[in-house]
Amino acid sequence: MFIDKKNLFMYFVALVASLGGFQFGYEVGILESIKNFTAFKMDFTTLYDKKFIVEGEMLTLKYSEKNNIINYLLMSMFSIGCVIGTFIVPRTCDFFGRKRSILFGAAFFGFGSLFAGVVEGIPLFYFSRVIMGIGVGILSTVCPMYIAETAPAEKRGKLITLYQLMITVGILTAYIVRFFIENWLKNDSNVQWRVILGIQVVPGFLLLIMMFFLPYSPRYYIWQERDDEALRIVSKLRGMSSTRDPEIQTEFQNMKKSLEIERHEHSTGYSEIFTKEMLKRVLMVMGLQALQQLTGINIVLGSYTKFLLNTLENKKEILNHSKLLLKLFNDMTYNQTAYLSYLNVVVNVIGTLPTFWFIDKIGRKMILIVGSIGMTVSLTLLSVAATILDSNQNSELLIKIAIWASVICVLLFIFSFATSWGPVVWVYQSEAFPMRVRSKATSLCSFANWSLFALIDTFFLLITQNFEISLATSNLFLAFCCFISLFYTILFVRETKGIPLEEMDSAFIDVEKTKQK
Repeated sequence: MFIDKKNLFMYFVALVASLGGFQFGYEVGILESIKNFTAFKMDFTTLYDKKFIVEGEMLTLKYSEKNNIINYLLMSMFSIGCVIGTFIVPRTCDFFGRKRSILFGAAFFGFGSLFAGVVEGIPLFYFSRVIMGIGVGILSTVCPMYIAETAPAEKRGKLITLYQLMITVGILTAYIVRFFIENWLKNDSNVQWRVILGIQVVPGFLLLIMMFFLPYSPRYYIWQERDDEALRIVSKLRGMSSTRDPEIQTEFQNMKKSLEIERHEHSTGYSEIFTKEMLKRVLMVMGLQALQQLTGINIVLGSYTKFLLNTLENKKEILNHSKLLLKLFNDMTYNQTAYLSYLNVVVNVIGTLPTFWFIDKIGRKMILIVGSIGMTVSLTLLSVAATILDSNQNSELLIKIAIWASVICVLLFIFSFATSWGPVVWVYQSEAFPMRVRSKATSLCSFANWSLFALIDTFFLLITQNFEISLATSNLFLAFCCFISLFYTILFVRETKGIPLEEMDSAFIDVEKTKQK
């Protein structure tokens, strides 16, 4: 068996906590979907331009998205809520604990999802997205942290990777749900997008219910001087029936001794973050979170399929001999369900699986390095292909090659991200800091991620379209960011594989002392 029976409860704890990632993934997956529903466009007409087009003998009303800040705020209001959620984390985590914080975040997200499904008008819909974002901001910070504090050092990486895996599964689920809702409610199209939004309540409710069966973080209980309860939790997590087992006693005593030293020899406030060694560590992890967004994963997932379809539409005359190619993309356009988008999200799920098995064997740093190389190469080739497709001077053969090269490079980029920078950054953030500042430091690092998420979602496409920056240039910029991430990892990232959380301080400090010598 891949999972020892005595570890089943530990994996169950990690899987339930990872449902917070599923909620985020589902939300990301449905946003572009609901914008394609005619009923959504009719309900939020201020986001669209309308014009009548003659198709054969019929007059058809067509909607096109307005290129303005209000439209781009549709996604960024969610990420602004996430930013707010990260600031709530230190207070809730240190006062209420990790478990209650997850319950708090799930409740926020569930309420926001229900509200979004019934509201009328842009202001209230945007407000609901902020509420949902607050919930995800809390969950995205606390869930990996909770998993890290309940996992043994040798399995910590794979268990936290479950969080990222559930994000990708959530995105895929959103696509599947949309497909079925479109078919089941085809005669009631006015409620399709509201049902898709409302379904988000189901995983939120499941997380709320299941969290009641999960233990508190043993490290949090030790920090609260509730040693007997913490010892029982450690024993249960490790699948032992007795708290007197030598391994359990050793692990518990190491936790207790380390946390007592932290409590008595260090500050537990924000002043501790601004000490020299800790500030370097916080800024390094914040850099990782920023670079995760600057890889351009959301831009590639959101824009490249549309670009490819528009290119095919514009080059039909050149490609009229390639019947198979034209049929494939004509079907994509007709169904409004891009086959490439489905393929992208499937690859996103598949790409995360190898990391689950190898992150605790080959380490975090090597995976990040290999991922950076893969993303840099694929985005550079994608830029070359986009340059060819933008030109009207190329032959039919060269255009066909560029089209298929684009498809392959997008999939290679997604796979490279999914195996590396997607899961590993969240793993690293959750394990890099000591208990005394963990909630505060991880909230700052999550703030870096969500801030960049909001800025990129709001302004990247707005800037590239208004200043007529080509997709080839955009891809080249993102390739450069991935190239920077490679050297950033080599120069600054410290390997944390297999190091107990209680020894993480000495691991980073030893590296600093070595560099100084």
